[in-house]
Amino acid sequence: HQPGKVPSKYKVSVASLTKPERDGYLIKRGAVVKSWKKRWFVLKDGVVYYFNSREDSEPAGVIELSSDCTVVDGKHVTSQADSLEIGTPDRSYYVYVAPSYSSRREIQEWQDALLASIRSAGKIEAGGARSEERERGVELVVRGMTCECCDKAVRGAILKNRGVFEVEVLMAQQRVRVKGKAKIPDIIASLEQEGYFAYVATTTTTNPS
Repeated sequence: HQPGKVPSKYKVSVASLTKPERDGYLIKRGAVVKSWKKRWFVLKDGVVYYFNSREDSEPAGVIELSSDCTVVDGKHVTSQADSLEIGTPDRSYYVYVAPSYSSRREIQEWQDALLASIRSAGKIEAGGARSEERERGVELVVRGMTCECCDKAVRGAILKNRGVFEVEVLMAQQRVRVKGKAKIPDIIASLEQEGYFAYVATTTTTNPS
């Protein structure tokens, strides 16, 4: 839908969105006027609603999540450490959490919730046997990961690829597990652009006990 146009089926109040997967204040960049404003966000049933306040009777806008959406670090646009870029086939949305002692945890929880919703959307869209195809996984050997910053960089690089549903970084083993429908050469290329050397593992590892 067009910026500022909310489909009638999504014209609901904050109060009616009970038991959401995630809600809270985020600072969002406008679609037309590129200013930053505080908005109340609610994630429920594959849709992100954002309201001007927690008392609003209908949203200012919505983001419909699908398997073609991505959720990656948005610092390159927001200049804020704890930020996200929510990519859809139509446009990208940029949000960040106001800096605080818990902002790193909050933005990670938002990213996890959004990715879980995208994975669920992929399963619903696929249906039947094709669901397994969309959930196929690959384990990569990734050389050059040394610290927590590498964990974030590797996740960010992989999640830029549309169709990635899940990333698990095994730092000690220098391995990364990826689930989704993204092309493996594209994932490896994304990692190489960040300075890592990656290739498909010939054997898989087990999680440490």
